[in-house]
Formats: sequence, structure tokens, C-alpha cells
Amino acid sequence: MTRTHSPIRHPIATLATLLFSTAAMAGGADNPSLSAASLGFAGASSAAANNPDTIYYNPAGMVRIKRATVSNGLTLISAKLDVRDDGTTRVQDPRQPPCSDGNGNCLKPENPNDPGTFLPGFQPIPNLYVVKPVSDTVTVGLGVFTQLGAKVAYKSGWFGSGFLEKGSVESVTINPSLALRFDDKHSIGLGIAVEAMRVRQQAGVDVEQSSKYITEAILRDANSAGLLGIPLGQVIPLGDLYSQLLPGPGKDLLGAVLLQSSNIGGKASISYEGFGAGLGWNAGYLYQLDEQTRFSLAYRSRIDTRVKGEFDWDLSKLTGTVPNLQDLSKTSDAKDYITDYYRPDADGRTTVIDPERLSLGFFHSPTPQWDVMADVSWAGQSAVQELRLRIADRKDPDGNTVSQGDAVIPQHWRDTYRISVGSAYKVNEQLTLKAGFAYDQSPVHNARYRHPGGPDSDRKVLAIGSQLKLPAHVVLDAGYNLLLLADAKSRYHESCTINYFERPDNSVGPKDECTANGGDFRATYSNGRVHVLSFSLTKPL
Repeated sequence: MTRTHSPIRHPIATLATLLFSTAAMAGGADNPSLSAASLGFAGASSAAANNPDTIYYNPAGMVRIKRATVSNGLTLISAKLDVRDDGTTRVQDPRQPPCSDGNGNCLKPENPNDPGTFLPGFQPIPNLYVVKPVSDTVTVGLGVFTQLGAKVAYKSGWFGSGFLEKGSVESVTINPSLALRFDDKHSIGLGIAVEAMRVRQQAGVDVEQSSKYITEAILRDANSAGLLGIPLGQVIPLGDLYSQLLPGPGKDLLGAVLLQSSNIGGKASISYEGFGAGLGWNAGYLYQLDEQTRFSLAYRSRIDTRVKGEFDWDLSKLTGTVPNLQDLSKTSDAKDYITDYYRPDADGRTTVIDPERLSLGFFHSPTPQWDVMADVSWAGQSAVQELRLRIADRKDPDGNTVSQGDAVIPQHWRDTYRISVGSAYKVNEQLTLKAGFAYDQSPVHNARYRHPGGPDSDRKVLAIGSQLKLPAHVVLDAGYNLLLLADAKSRYHESCTINYFERPDNSVGPKDECTANGGDFRATYSNGRVHVLSFSLTKPL
């Protein structure tokens, strides 16, 4: 007998709204700061090419650095985003329609007015860039940085805990690069990008409601095996049997006996941790019209990181008993029986997409004191259409296959653009002041797909910074960004319910096609603020 029931279901938090070493959300899951030198310009530095961080923005710019140079940096991120419940629904009763406001079927959160913060209060992100000229025409470099990442953390029992409590994606990119100068005007750069990643998720399980499905699944399997002595049960599943053959009052009575015959209680949770690596490449072109004016074109390829890990159920705090499938006159300890036969730990794998990117940059020095620059970039975020965690089948103690179904979150992201402008004013030979502004479009363009694991929205970026030249050619850069996130609503609908799975073509499939609670997350996110502070020290080797 193959068991494919999913009595305890919980959606796995958004895996692409996370990935890092760790960054706050910006443009999906992009790190808002790659270096302090560029942060003061709001990232408008792909044509500036006056710092080793050009390895990331445009590797062709390395030819402008005339001596071996290293830049060490550290970025600190603090963020907060308010969230208000607009009528979130949770697990539905097995014999009732999906819960909605006022019908009393939805579980009540432990902390309805105190969900916590969407983003972590504080996150450090280091970076390292090294550039070394080999000759007048060849320069090599190495960058170590976080390109993609995010972290979410709500309080346990908040009103959306049926969808997510906390999770993170942490990554680091190692980017060796090579630049070639053809003449005083033209240069190109190439690089290989290796992205290593860790994905972590944790969520609670709605034990009170799920216990009804646990008992139903056990009794249905017993009926299929002929243990209940109901011949029609070989053809008609037990849950359908009483709903089709009995009148309303009798159906309610039998349903109550069948679905509530266990005394399961306590708490349960799920977690996932996985590791993986992906490979990509980047290239750039720099055209220098004269010493005051430069244009740039840079590209970064898409990176698909395949993450493998362990999907774990923590049922150690589960209490109560369940009917014994081998002998219905007896009961079994709930946590052990469910772990063995319905919810075993299993291998899990997913693929995280770091989308391709294209940018155009401009730099000009109208006077010896002033520099101005601009950057327009595009990201192929539409490559992220869903987040799918594939949970491997396992064997129960009797040798039967236990299939739990994939955890799937539809995303349907759109391609995005980012526009940034910056300026620098040289106060004197030692001190330079910076400022910038950027508009960063969110890939989440529909409230239907704004999952609580990634409630991203369009943002404006205000930037200031400074550069101080110290003795021995040492340069200290500092930058600050304030990201203002637009208010946004979420009307996320979980297609995988406890009773069935809604396919994209509007057809309905069996519930074992996926693993989730079902329900609707309805909320408003507002007053989003992300503070980004970065420092770097650049010096010759």
C-alpha cells in the first residue's frame, strides 16, 4: 500500500526571497550594497571605475587601476516593515467551506497585533575586492561579495504563521576577473562567478486543525486495506463515502466520530536547511571618450543554484494518540506513529534563481571638482515563476512508500529596472562628498503573489557618502542609504489546500501533489524603512 496522504500541511516560506550573507530585501532579493564606495552614489558607478569594486559593476573598469590594490568593506543593514492583518484565513475545517471572516472556523493567532518585524533588526555583510595590473594591457582581479540575499523573521504565532514564521537564504559569490585594454578608449572585462548558498526555513504546524486530517487519513487507509469491513470503501474513499450516502444530520454525526476520534494536541514545527552552489559569468565594456567622460555596458548571467538538504518535522511536543492502522481496537502514540507512517523526515531539494542583469552607465567630470554619473539596469526577474521544494519519498516501517508532495509557492515575478544618479564634490585633495538617488522597481507586481516570505514593493533610495584620503595612499569610504518601500497589500492565495490542489489551468488535482495548509494571507505592509551603512578601506598591496 502506498500512502500519499498529507495530514499535516504547511507551506514552506519563500525560498527566493532569501539567499545571502545576509541582505535586506531590495529589488526582489538583491543586496542593496556591494561596497561603500558605490553606496554614496546609490549604486550609479558602473562607469566610474575608480575603485576595485568595479569587479562587480563592470570588470572592464579594472584597467583604470594602475597599481595592485585591495578594498575591504563591511555593510550594516537595519530594517523594519509594519504589517496589519486584513482578514487572513488559515486551515479550513474538513467538513466546512474555506474559512472566512466571521464564520469561526479559522484558528486565532497567539499575537494578532504583534507579528514582529518582517526584516531582521541588524545584519552585517562583508566584501573584498583585489585588483592587480599584470601589464599595460592586462589586469586581473578577484571579488568576494554577496549579490543575492534576504531574511524574514516574524514572531511565533503571528496571524500569518500558517504561511511562514522565519527563514533566510545566505550566499557568497567568488568572482575572479580579467580585463584587457585595447587602446586609450576601449577595454573589455570577463569574469567567472561561483555562488555558494545556504537556505534555511522554519515554520509552525496547526496541530488543532491538522489532527482531524491525521485521523481521517489513518481511517481512510484502514478502509482501503479492508480493516473496517466496508465493501464500498474499496471503491469510494471513506471521506467521500459518508458525504455521498448519508443525509446532513447523519453525515455530521459520523463525520464528527471519524474525524475527531483522536486527542492530538501540543505543538509541532517544520524546518529545512540546504546547501548548494551555482556557476555563472559576467562581462563588461568601457568606452572612454576622454579623461572626463566614460560610458559602460555590463552583463551578469543567470545563476541557477541547486540546493540539497534535509526537510525535518519536529513532532517531539505532540501529545495524544491515534487509531492504530494495524489494529483499530488499539491506539498508538501520536508523535511516533505519525513520524513513522505519515510525516517522516526526508531529503529536500530546490533551485534558487539569481537572474541575469544588464546595465548601461555614464560618467562625466564637468569641472575638476564635480563628478556626475548615472546608471540604468535591467534584471530578468521573470525567470522566477515559482519556488518549489521537492520532498523525496520515504519508506515506512512496513516498507510502504510515503509521499508528501512538493512545497510550492507561485511567484510570477516580472522583469525589473533600476535607475540611479549620483554626484561627487571634491572639497579638497583629501575629502570628497557624495550623494545619489535611485528608483528600484520590485519584481512583485500583484498582491495575489505577495507572499509573507517576500512582501517586496517598489522603493526609492536616498544616498549620501564621503571619501577621505589618508597617508600612504589609503582611502576610507563611507556611505549611507535610506530605502523607502512603497506601501503594499498582500492577497496571497495558497493553491495547495488540505483537501485538494488547484492546478494553474483551474483544474483540481489530488492533495498529495503538494504540501501546504491552504487559506488566504490578507495583509497590508506599510512604513517600510531600510537603513544601510557601509565602510571600506582601500589601500595598495
